[in-house]
Order: sequence, then structure tokens, then C-alpha cells
Amino acid sequence: MKNFLSYFSLLFIILIQITLADSLLLNKKINYFFNRNPELKSSQIGVLVKSGGKTIYAKKENLSLIPASNLKIITSACAFFYLGENFRYQTKLLSSPIDTVFKTIKGNLVLK
Repeated sequence: MKNFLSYFSLLFIILIQITLADSLLLNKKINYFFNRNPELKSSQIGVLVKSGGKTIYAKKENLSLIPASNLKIITSACAFFYLGENFRYQTKLLSSPIDTVFKTIKGNLVLK
């Protein structure tokens, strides 16, 4: 998953850095990106880049994808933006008193 996000981060950085005049360079960069990552060859990825109504790059642009997969990318990008890349959720495991003789928990377990 971490590699997957880094691949898409790289792709988005490439897309942000381009201008309409660089459309040929964009085609080369995106094709290079897809070709150098063998694990992407079996992936279902569709890309469509437009500027001013003109298509700059298209690859499997009509491919129907499951929206949840796309939503995970957007959610991850928002989480990185708002929480930072070093943010970690902390989950605490709490319990009722532990029997020190038998090393067992007598009571409830709570995830907090």
C-alpha cells in the first residue's frame, strides 16, 4: 500500500508540474512511469488529463473503475495533507485488573 501511494504521489507531482506546452514531455513521463513499474502492468488504471477542454494525455480513460478505490486515493491525500505523513493513530488496550498469580484478565477488554 505504501508503494502504491508513493507511485500515485509521483504521478500527481508530474501532473502538477506540467504546462500545456509540455504535453509531449508529459506523455513521455507518464508512459515511462507506467513502463518502469512492472507491478502496474496488471493493474486497472485509467488516466485522463485535460486542459482547456483539450485532451493532453489519455490511457484507458473510458475504463470503468470501482469508485471506492478512487475514493481511497483522495482520502489518503487529504489525510496526508491535514494530519501529516508522520501521523500515527494510537490505540490503547485497557482491561480490568489482571490476576497476577494466573496472569489472566478478570473482566472486560476495551480498545480506546
